[in-house]
Amino acid sequence: MIRYIFALIAPMLLLASCEVVEGTEREPMDVGKYIARRATSYYLEMLQEYFDYAVVADWYLQTEDEELKEEIHNRFMPYYDIVMEDGIVRFQYDHSWNSNNNPRTYREYVTDDKPLSEGGEWKIVGSELTEVVIKATDGVYSFTTSGKYHENTFTISLLEHNINSGISYMVEGWLNVTNNDYDNLEDSDVVLVTEITAPLHYMSNSYNHNYFDEGTMDIVCDDKRIDRRDEVTVIFKIDNSAEVVYLGQREVWEY
Repeated sequence: MIRYIFALIAPMLLLASCEVVEGTEREPMDVGKYIARRATSYYLEMLQEYFDYAVVADWYLQTEDEELKEEIHNRFMPYYDIVMEDGIVRFQYDHSWNSNNNPRTYREYVTDDKPLSEGGEWKIVGSELTEVVIKATDGVYSFTTSGKYHENTFTISLLEHNINSGISYMVEGWLNVTNNDYDNLEDSDVVLVTEITAPLHYMSNSYNHNYFDEGTMDIVCDDKRIDRRDEVTVIFKIDNSAEVVYLGQREVWEY
């Protein structure tokens, strides 16, 4: 059993050796929790890095209150200045991260000159490995990405943002990940196929804290090297915890 467990999660452990200590025995549920952890981290990173950045930029640029702008910057985007020029929204390293004082861009969105909250379409194209399209229609957002190792289609609704409570919204859709950029594996060795089966409620209180507090995700981990397929269900709870269902077992897991 231990040999099977290590074979299943080996590709995921290549860059996460702290997860396994040599000689430590692992239970079957450890595999389920590891798969749940990886899938959850992909979701949270994708939402924060591409959708939340657009939300914060739109919120910041549409705010006329300079004091509120400063609070938005400090809480949700402390390392970047947000500027818009010729329909392009740029995140530029601020002075504390830019010693030579020349503007350096971390990320930029090409827009249709409309605020995102007013039905705009914002895209990331060109130099980044990931292509992103975010479009709003009557307060509902479509958020898609495509890249060499992942793709997703999300529908995001009930978006709210407040300087005190943070950013929140509901997420539906799916995300697939292949190998997560592990260059020493073949392109299709290990695949995570995920689907949101009950809408996820996403919360972000600050730049460093985002989580789900309700909803359900189904995950299929397909390891083609050993012809092994594993299925995991994650039911998100309050306080950064979730119930992991794997091989007929259930366990509450904190992430």
